[in-house]
Amino acid sequence: MKKTVIKIDEEKYPYLLKQIDNPPKQIYVYGNPINLNQKMVTVVGTCNPSFQGKREAIKIVKELIKREYCIVTSITKGIDEIVFKEALENNGKVIVSIPWGIRDIRNRKYLNKFKYIMENNGNIITEFDFYEGIVSKKYTDLNRVLCGLSKSLIIIEAGMTSGTIITAQYSLEQNRDIYAVLGNLKSPKKVGTNFLIKQGAKPIISAVL
Repeated sequence: MKKTVIKIDEEKYPYLLKQIDNPPKQIYVYGNPINLNQKMVTVVGTCNPSFQGKREAIKIVKELIKREYCIVTSITKGIDEIVFKEALENNGKVIVSIPWGIRDIRNRKYLNKFKYIMENNGNIITEFDFYEGIVSKKYTDLNRVLCGLSKSLIIIEAGMTSGTIITAQYSLEQNRDIYAVLGNLKSPKKVGTNFLIKQGAKPIISAVL
């Protein structure tokens, strides 16, 4: 397993991540070397997606790969897992952000996902050293890397209490472009995305960035 430590004063440190409030002093990247200053887009969504949401995620990921975007997402179940698996199955470039050190991921329920990402030439990125374990407050830290790496955020599905809404709020604070997939106004899985559109997010039905 290849590990690269990149400090904030190095040229290969992600330019966009450096622009956020209180950026990480260093980041740890696992997997083959990857350009962290290439064209990227973050794609996230609910942990409990609808059938339609799954289809939308797959469609958008395929379009982004055709446009040669590197896709950033998290390791959580639901939309995010669909995103990185679909991207890797289609030979896309993927960076999966985690809010703890790599040792914890290798000893917990995420182990199979970790192996899948590494075996399919994906990358995992974290601001935490190898031995730093899971602490609840670190989930809030996830957003600054998840959103900070790219200029745009696409949200597939989200309820109003979804952590995805917190991700969107953080992106807004960092002056990122927010895109939300428009959906049925009566669907609980689209309440959050429809709310974000009302707040100024750009509605999309495909990857038209």
